[in-house]
Amino acid sequence: DLVRNERQEVSVHSDLVCKMMKSNS
Repeated sequence: DLVRNERQEVSVHSDLVCKMMKSNS
């Protein structure tokens, strides 16, 4: 469960970074 939760947070984080990068472009 902990590992899965961590993976989810990383996925959400990378998604936010992707959106931010797209916004910057």
